[in-house]
Amino acid sequence: MNQFDFKLNVISLQPVHLQLAYVLERAIDLGRLPAHSRLPSVRSLAATFSISKTAVLEVYGSLEDQGKLYRGTEGDFYVSERYDLKGRAAAGLRGQNKFRPVSAGLPSS
Repeated sequence: MNQFDFKLNVISLQPVHLQLAYVLERAIDLGRLPAHSRLPSVRSLAATFSISKTAVLEVYGSLEDQGKLYRGTEGDFYVSERYDLKGRAAAGLRGQNKFRPVSAGLPSS
């Protein structure tokens, strides 16, 4: 298993990058990924789930646009400050959720 303790469902009707986005968002929103914790590199996450680096970059980029992630000086991604359950930053940053996941085929958290 991986550090996020989930598997992507490759036979689901939902694309794997949307599944990954959903799981990462949930982990951030529920505090399972604490503020300022480093996420896996794009290359290692892509290899872990056998998906393209482009898909991982799209997910990380979307979460960065929402203010949930930020890039460090070396290009690594880190979790931003804590969010409320609606996914809005406590500091007032507001981002629209680009990914609207379908729950079918996803593991429950």
